[in-house]
Amino acid sequence: MKTKTALFLNPNQLILVRELQKSACAMLSEFSPVPTLPLCVESAELQSISDKITKAVPKEFFFENERLFLLIELEINRKQCDGKIELCRLLSAKKINKEENLREIHKNTEEIRSKIKKISPFRIVELEREEFENGLKWCVLNEKWEKI
Repeated sequence: MKTKTALFLNPNQLILVRELQKSACAMLSEFSPVPTLPLCVESAELQSISDKITKAVPKEFFFENERLFLLIELEINRKQCDGKIELCRLLSAKKINKEENLREIHKNTEEIRSKIKKISPFRIVELEREEFENGLKWCVLNEKWEKI
């Protein structure tokens, strides 16, 4: 099992991101999307629960390794960096037109995305996770509530 540090959204924002996830998965249904849980912000710059986060702003969708992500602009310990929320992975992405699908997802989720100005308050969590072929096992080891 790997130990990671991530940001868990507050319940109100989690509802909105979950709506984004459902909407995006519905639009990608021909590629057999598998929704990802937990919905959390991950970044290579996030090292411990004592890191100081002063900015967490959702930006745009992008594909990476047959997975759909929401890009999050972060400032961690006074350093600008990017984070991401994994929304789903595609089981069948052989004929996907990524740019066209991204435009469609972006257009159809604009109303929901406009409600998320920044991610705050949030929990910084230290979690243990193990990925399997058909899923993910995770456990929160330590956490701390923060706000911007």
